[in-house]
Amino acid sequence: MPTKLFASMGFPITAAVFLLIIVIMYISKKKFNTMSNNIFLFLLVQNIVILVNEFLYIIAMYAELDGHFAFLPTRPLCYSYIFLSILFYTMLIMYIWIIWKNNKKETPTKKEIWLMTILMFVIDIIMVSISLILKVDYPITKSNLYIFGGPASSTIYVIGIFVLFIVILGLIKAGKTIPSHQKNPIYLALLLLIIVVAIQIIFDYDYNTLSFLYTLIIVTLYFTFESQDYKLIDDLEKKKVEAEIADKAQRDFLANMSHAIRTPLNTILGFSNSLLSEKVLTKEMVDNDVSMIHDASTSLLELINNILDISRIESGKEKVEEKEYKIDNLVFEIDSAMQARIDKDTVNFKINVNNTIPTSYFGDYIKIYKVLMCILNNALKYSSYGQILLDINGNKIDNDTFEFNFVIANEGHEMTDENFNRDFNEFVEFREGSKNVVDSTGLGLILSKKLIEMLEGKIEFANKKGEGTKYFVNIKQQITNPNPIGDIYFNRSKDSDSIHLDCTGKRVLVVDDNNLNLKLANRLLLAYNFDIDTATSGKECIEKVEKNHYDIIFLDHMMPEMDGITTLKLLKKTDIELPKIIALTANSYTGIKEKYKEDGFDDFLAKPISVKELNKIIYEVFKEE
Repeated sequence: MPTKLFASMGFPITAAVFLLIIVIMYISKKKFNTMSNNIFLFLLVQNIVILVNEFLYIIAMYAELDGHFAFLPTRPLCYSYIFLSILFYTMLIMYIWIIWKNNKKETPTKKEIWLMTILMFVIDIIMVSISLILKVDYPITKSNLYIFGGPASSTIYVIGIFVLFIVILGLIKAGKTIPSHQKNPIYLALLLLIIVVAIQIIFDYDYNTLSFLYTLIIVTLYFTFESQDYKLIDDLEKKKVEAEIADKAQRDFLANMSHAIRTPLNTILGFSNSLLSEKVLTKEMVDNDVSMIHDASTSLLELINNILDISRIESGKEKVEEKEYKIDNLVFEIDSAMQARIDKDTVNFKINVNNTIPTSYFGDYIKIYKVLMCILNNALKYSSYGQILLDINGNKIDNDTFEFNFVIANEGHEMTDENFNRDFNEFVEFREGSKNVVDSTGLGLILSKKLIEMLEGKIEFANKKGEGTKYFVNIKQQITNPNPIGDIYFNRSKDSDSIHLDCTGKRVLVVDDNNLNLKLANRLLLAYNFDIDTATSGKECIEKVEKNHYDIIFLDHMMPEMDGITTLKLLKKTDIELPKIIALTANSYTGIKEKYKEDGFDDFLAKPISVKELNKIIYEVFKEE
């Protein structure tokens, strides 16, 4: 190869070596399917095309200027080199814009991407049009190498200077947000660029350096923003930080849970020990201590239920369970629960129901009840006086859909925006001076938010100075009975859960492997005058049912050797006429009642046993008799 031709290809050959190394490294590493990575791949391929184009126009100039056989068109190759260079620079601007967006933790929208693409296309058209108007020539320089120039090539330098300005401005603006392992190679590349340009200007000794500079840009980008190794390291660093945050959140959560659980347990154990150790008990002392034990137990149970419900939602096990229900049942159940919790001497609770709303609906009654109770408990927490109001209203979306507008308002102490946002995002430490035995409502608000999201509803919060706090909950439900509900309080009969039936002469069998549970059930059932029998295993249950007649059976699910479901199946295989069999279980999640009915049980009673729920079951079984 002639010396002059080889010298003209010096920088392009060096660029080709570097580019080959980058291509091998890029292919051998893991790819990241991101927009910046896709643009980098385009720039890499384009750099290869530009380099091939440079080799071709050097060979074409060698053939044309030295009188060899000209088999390549020199000027079109020079123009194509200009066009490719302009496209390279505009794609580089696009790449820098994406990196800038990523650095700001922003994701470009489709509209922004389209606008940026159109802008770069317009710049390409303008610059290419200008270069076509201008002339390309082959100036004889001091280096006497095969290099093209002329006014047309000035478009490359104009847009190149513009890109350089953007890079420098971006580095200054980003400051410390760009790590040193990304900034240092950029500084080194800029330094090399300045040195190469300075040598050409000072010594007036021109080289084919543009493709080499493009390759230098590609190398710099690869070892800064597009290095798969760096990206993996950054990804590991992010995961490490996320793991540390999650670990801290878990420790904080467990610490708060420990505090929350120990607080009511301390009350229960303290007052229990006081009752056991007190030598002279008065009725007033017993009533007071038992009341405190009951309140603490209720708070503890609520806390545990909230933890279990959130755990089920997070694990994806909690599902929306829809069935038909009446709105008046929801109203009476909420009213009963709240009346038992409030201090009627200082706080008044009221429910207003629009008498024109439909009577019955198809939806998840239990989740709506939980949502409203969680928010009402929070309102109670912030209300040491005044009124708590639940307003039930709404509008028909169409003939089949009704959107409930639940408004929960409290007049007492106001809740700040800070407390609202905090309680809906994390379970935090308790406030000093809280009047509740345990402040578990923060967790209740998290649960209510998650349940509202499951029901595809929304919740909003409003707080006005001197007017208290309001929550607005909107949930859509399917209408099953469009008739207006009317005045639900007018003909309200006595609740079944308040009727204590006299079951004298009726026999009940309670099956549980825990003797304390049997003693508690025995105590609760004595109030109905039952003739009570017990069994501690499934096998003993079957033996007793074969020998005796029972009017109702409470059968524990989780028992060793033979569980409740297996025991029930064996009982159903006998010729004995079985009474109503109620599942006793610590499971109380959504849909559990239907599950037990599918297994053959007539109903279920959750542990710890609620007197109210026990009343309902006994009333349903024996009301006709």
